[in-house]
Amino acid sequence: MPLCGRVAAKRQAKTQDSIGFSKLGTSVRPGDIRRRLPVILCAGWQMLRCGGALDREHSAGALNWQRAPFRVIFAAMAQRPFEHLFGQIAVRQGFATAGQVEECLAAQKLRSPGPGNRIGEIMYAKGYLKREHIRAVLTEQQKLAGKKVPVFGPYELLKKLGQGGMGAVFMAKHKETNRIVALKVLPAKLAADPEFLERFRREARAASALDHPNIVKCVDVGIVRDVHYIAMEYVDGEDAETLIAKKGRLAEPLVRRIARQMASALAAASAKGILHRDIKPGNILVDRAGNAKLTDLGLSIAADSDTRVTLSGMTVGTPYYISPEQAQGEPNLDVRTDIYSLGASLYHMVTGRVPFDGENGVVIMTRHVKEPLRPVRSLAPDVSEGFAAVIERMMAKRREDRPRTPEELLAMLDVLEKGAVPAGGSAAARRDAAKTTGPAQKVAAPEGGRLLRTALIVSAAVIAAAAAAMAIVLARG
Repeated sequence: MPLCGRVAAKRQAKTQDSIGFSKLGTSVRPGDIRRRLPVILCAGWQMLRCGGALDREHSAGALNWQRAPFRVIFAAMAQRPFEHLFGQIAVRQGFATAGQVEECLAAQKLRSPGPGNRIGEIMYAKGYLKREHIRAVLTEQQKLAGKKVPVFGPYELLKKLGQGGMGAVFMAKHKETNRIVALKVLPAKLAADPEFLERFRREARAASALDHPNIVKCVDVGIVRDVHYIAMEYVDGEDAETLIAKKGRLAEPLVRRIARQMASALAAASAKGILHRDIKPGNILVDRAGNAKLTDLGLSIAADSDTRVTLSGMTVGTPYYISPEQAQGEPNLDVRTDIYSLGASLYHMVTGRVPFDGENGVVIMTRHVKEPLRPVRSLAPDVSEGFAAVIERMMAKRREDRPRTPEELLAMLDVLEKGAVPAGGSAAARRDAAKTTGPAQKVAAPEGGRLLRTALIVSAAVIAAAAAAMAIVLARG
């Protein structure tokens, strides 16, 4: 072939190859392949690891090179780690829930890479995020791009949920399963205290023994560098105490639903011989669908154990919701103690006020024992008469006057749902409810008067002694 013919053939082949590569969405020429071969091999390996995410509309294992150009391939590979980080930040800042992020990540996997397939765009399309939320997340994402997510054993710590006397609680993700959990961590200095450690272990044992939809489940227990932890089921919502602080009062339909679900949880715990002993709004988690779950079994104990004291001889429980018998350190507590505390929690939810208040825990517990309960409807007239009667009976001073079991409480709530007032209200509960704040003030007034008279007498004695001492000094001078 003449020289000019060979040159013409080479130009034609080069043109055809360039056109072929242009169809792949790139301007790479055949001569560039040798220089870019390592990058292309790396891209192929990453595509295989991604499981054929380039074109899922085709048969399994078939990659459509023309519909998935190199620039899209590299974009898909580069964005994957950032998509998860985007979702974590959105949850951490309260813009979305963990469930919504998981839903959108799953939807993303079913789509072909390209415009409109970013996690933020999917969440915006579904109405989970607003534009300003996306901008805020992207700003935070840029700040964190070079930072590592803190790791604790097999878990990545996403954000801190709270801090209490038993340590910190984190929202965390298991590195292998990607399961989101509430990770409760007991610091080493507290683990050195046998009583704190036993309480922590008791919570793990009790949560593991109970499998009920309205009790937070224990997922994992372990030790990392001498630090004990419990991984609990993560509830996407808030505790009832936070809801009360935000709204002032909770609507009766929601509180009735909480009452029923908590009674069901108490029935399950009672069947296993477990008393909670610290039921309060802060230990009742409510998810976004209005479902309640009981948590924090750190003070729970077997019903046949000595329930009088724990933690160096101090009465256990929270003063605002503690039962009279628990406040007095009585032995042989039973499920009616938890029923009282649940009643006190429901009282707080529907009225927006705790049943008894005071300057310190001793005063509050004394009032649980001695002072009559102010009727629910005197603080919240819109609460139905039947539900108010149920709450007041749950908070009867004597155990014998309360519902005997959670099942009996559930039966009362069933009657209430049918529009009737539950029968069999205790006489003691009705007597307590009939009394207003007047008698409580009369009881408190004499006590205040006695304290004032005592203070005056002591002051007068001190002044007299000082005057006598001064007179002696002057006489000697």
